[in-house]
Amino acid sequence: MTRRGERLTLQPVPEVREIETDDDRKNYQRLVAGSSYAMLQHTLEWRELAVLTTKDEPHYFILQDQGEITAALPMMLRRTCIGNAMTSLSLPAGYGGVIVSEKLDHAEKLAAYRTLLNAAVEVARANDCVALSICTPPFRQVVELYEPLAPEYQTENFFQYTALRSPRFHKSTRWDMNKAAKAGVEIQSVTAMDEVLKIYELYVERMRSVGGGAALPRQLVENLFRCIQQKHIECRIAYYQGQPAAGLILLRYNKVCDYYLAALNHELRSTCAMTYLVGRTLADYEAAGFEYWNWQSSPSRRCGTYAFKAKWGTAEGKHYYLTKILAKAAFAELKLDEVKQEFRWFYIAPYTAFRGGEAYATKNKYSFANREADFPSMVLVETANVCNLKCPHCPVSYSEIKHTPSFMDLELYKKVCDEVAANQSYLRITGDGEPLLHPQAAAMIRHACASRLPLLSMNTNGVCLEGEVIEAIMGVTGTKVIIDVSLDAIFKSSYQKIRLGSDYERVMRNVFELLSQRKRLRRKNIFVFASIIDQPEAAIELETFRRFWEEILDRVITRSYVDWKGLVSKTKQASNFVKDRWPCLLLYRRVTIGAEGQLRFCADDFMRESTVESVAAKTIKEIWQGSKMNKIRELHQTGKFTKVHPCDTCKDWEVLKWDYDYQVAVDAVIRGKQ
Repeated sequence: MTRRGERLTLQPVPEVREIETDDDRKNYQRLVAGSSYAMLQHTLEWRELAVLTTKDEPHYFILQDQGEITAALPMMLRRTCIGNAMTSLSLPAGYGGVIVSEKLDHAEKLAAYRTLLNAAVEVARANDCVALSICTPPFRQVVELYEPLAPEYQTENFFQYTALRSPRFHKSTRWDMNKAAKAGVEIQSVTAMDEVLKIYELYVERMRSVGGGAALPRQLVENLFRCIQQKHIECRIAYYQGQPAAGLILLRYNKVCDYYLAALNHELRSTCAMTYLVGRTLADYEAAGFEYWNWQSSPSRRCGTYAFKAKWGTAEGKHYYLTKILAKAAFAELKLDEVKQEFRWFYIAPYTAFRGGEAYATKNKYSFANREADFPSMVLVETANVCNLKCPHCPVSYSEIKHTPSFMDLELYKKVCDEVAANQSYLRITGDGEPLLHPQAAAMIRHACASRLPLLSMNTNGVCLEGEVIEAIMGVTGTKVIIDVSLDAIFKSSYQKIRLGSDYERVMRNVFELLSQRKRLRRKNIFVFASIIDQPEAAIELETFRRFWEEILDRVITRSYVDWKGLVSKTKQASNFVKDRWPCLLLYRRVTIGAEGQLRFCADDFMRESTVESVAAKTIKEIWQGSKMNKIRELHQTGKFTKVHPCDTCKDWEVLKWDYDYQVAVDAVIRGKQ
């Protein structure tokens, strides 16, 4: 097997050969410029970028007819200590694949694909490659044309794009753009490397703070502006009072603009600079004759990144990763950790194809990968463990064990709030009591704004949602606020059976007063939810409830009727041995902090059996990353639920679904994807 640093000289294949001469390079560029299949990644500029950044070996196969290049397949070869491989994807967003002349008919295209693919496989085998892979472009490609490759792996991936000739943006984008314009946000196109690197540093900091995976290397960003012609790359920055508030690095070619890198200064997020920057840039590129804005892919369709892109009227497309295994025995020995190290930014095959890949895929499927080493995305704070109602679905009404009534100390609340804000996570005031019974509830709401939380959510039964509390909510400006009112019925007769001790008219009056004040003060950062529990007493009116409140509020949530570990009913049976039981998402997304300051890993633990430690002496992050939490996660990942208490008696694990939970609903609304 040849290793890094060695170069194997091959005799040209009769039907196809590699680029060799200056004339070849000129003719190749003509093909790329004239082909509707081509992306910037097909150009020789991208080849120079790849060689400079990765030291991979270029193999650009061409097919000629009477001196004219009619088809081509650009590939890169990497030699490593664990084996060699060839790919069309040797950099982030390094789309590749065959490009053909517009002059070829369908039969000629089929022949060109077959010839080029066979030539690439022959060269890869001659260079002792264990595999060859191709990433097809996101537009104007037909995966069936790659059938001659006979790939062992064909992986479909989605991407989002906006058709610039008929964009349909969500109304919230216009509100945010108007806000940014009034605030004095200005947009500039920059070429100076020191300005570009300011955006890069913001991008790196954001990736670090959200646990978004490995950031693109600085060398790649610098080389982009060295190798790519200025007409094919642009850096735009939105400035607020002289400071970079948001930035984009865009690649543009063949009437397609690629959203390559985005950065946001979170200290200035309230200026809506990113929305303003994207909106203005989309309009400029539409005016310049571009057809598509390629947003690239997202970690999942559930994440905030996907939701932000969706606000811009996106559609979904798909492209493919194709892998041909050339040395099955050697490929079978490849370990995922080694592959990730040696083939960074170089696609070979799906992670599940390698040794250790299945375990990684399981973690990645449920978003474990960065959450457990970062910070909970949502922190639930129980500011009061007392309630003024006696609802039949709540353990407060049924539990034989009565907790000592307590309210969270204001200074402890501020400590928690400040740490959550520093980590740019969400704070949700909820728990085993009614938050608005806290004597300092209004002060707690005001502090959320002072701490610069990105979002504050509060659950309430609505009885005390009035007076000073509404004033405090309306006084919040920099933080997005969700008031989630638990109503559980639409008709007064059923409401009185469920919300025992409440006052139907008073609660309705409070909700509509909140909406009235929001409208009068034009508070677009305040959202109002209504929720109903799917329980027997309300089953007949679920649809009526939804239809009524959807016309008035920002979101209607139907919650599952949970057993609260046997405290509400004894009808459910614990199902710990179900084959398809999944790890609990709470261990990777959120924690609960009780009124006394004890951190619990289970939000449904009324009996306080999941207590870990007190946040009075430690930070949330220290506990979140601690050995006890990691051990519990490990047991869940390996299906050993009976070894974790109170998970061993949980009857409601199916309610907590990874593809949809409260935070997904929150993300969808605040990012404008209704």
